[in-house]
Amino acid sequence: MFILNLAAARSSGTRNYCNGLIQALIKSPPKENLIIYLPNDLFENYNGQGGDTLSFRTSMFFSNSLTRIIWEQVFIPILIFKSNVKALFSGFDIAPMLAPCPVVLAVRNPSPLHMGRGWHSRSIWTRLRAMLQRFVAYLSTKKATFVMYPSQYASDNLGGVMKVKQKKRRVVYHGLDEQFWDEKLNYSCQSYCMSKYDLESDKYFLFVSMLYHYKKPDIAIRAFAMNGEEFKSMGIKLVIVGGVADRAFSLTLENLIDELNMRGSVILAGYVPKEDLPNLYANCRAFLLPTVIETFGQPFVEAMAAGSCVIAADLPFAREICADAALYFEKDNIIMLSDLMLEVSGSNVLVNDCREHAANRIKFFSWKKEAIETISLLRESVF
Repeated sequence: MFILNLAAARSSGTRNYCNGLIQALIKSPPKENLIIYLPNDLFENYNGQGGDTLSFRTSMFFSNSLTRIIWEQVFIPILIFKSNVKALFSGFDIAPMLAPCPVVLAVRNPSPLHMGRGWHSRSIWTRLRAMLQRFVAYLSTKKATFVMYPSQYASDNLGGVMKVKQKKRRVVYHGLDEQFWDEKLNYSCQSYCMSKYDLESDKYFLFVSMLYHYKKPDIAIRAFAMNGEEFKSMGIKLVIVGGVADRAFSLTLENLIDELNMRGSVILAGYVPKEDLPNLYANCRAFLLPTVIETFGQPFVEAMAAGSCVIAADLPFAREICADAALYFEKDNIIMLSDLMLEVSGSNVLVNDCREHAANRIKFFSWKKEAIETISLLRESVF
């Protein structure tokens, strides 16, 4: 029997990961019995769907950082001991220090990479909590038998920061819900989506991500504004999709749009339902994400799956995920990015070439493959 502890899934990225992994396990269940712990709402979605070998459970009191510590460091070890569990999978950076069985730890939080590189937070509590989490994550990598990373870049850099031995590191790419994407990419959904957001197909650049500083939405806005009058004449907009991570930064973006006189041309769309994303990606002129720090970059995969032309900062993680399916610019180089956006807006050949490469590149990313490799590591950790 194995336990998969996914109860700490809160952000859209971690929930996307949980849904992809679980659906792959439901479709192709392993021979071992799995107990999967989930947050309450995800538990309600999956309870009863496990079949013979999958069992879904929830931690009812799990609600904040303190209860997470109690859950992972006290209750999980007790549950392992009582249920005679052979191995534990900890899905989100932290492992139980007293777990009486081998632990496979998945590490994907980029905080240790950007805390010393201009990481912004005005809250002392937020900074202290981040430093504490980094320390506990460091201890967790020492406890783990194997440490999984979602890219080679994450393995090299996060593994280096945490001083994880090479023999413990494993790289397992995230996947994509192909069935969901295929269902949504049709004419009916496209027409509804374009009408809902008052957009015209092929007449907007798209940014999708939580609005963190290091995702660089401000760079995207400034680059768009450099050729703003030309884009206006062509009817092209910049659509920024993503939840607010920092209210002060979000207000800065609003003020920047006004300062550059881009109101109406640059749209801060905020949070967008998952079912609208495939067609927002598919109908954009190009998907743009100038982020400078990632452990994987799920929006890159989503954009390629929808057949988007991708524009990314020329950094190792973007090259690893997108390969030749993206157009690259020097990081933080607003002029270079602006010139590239203008070139893309006028060249169907460039856009179509990028889209063709995306169709081939997306084959490398599969939740089924991730599920198989995760279970395989749990088996290996026992021996």
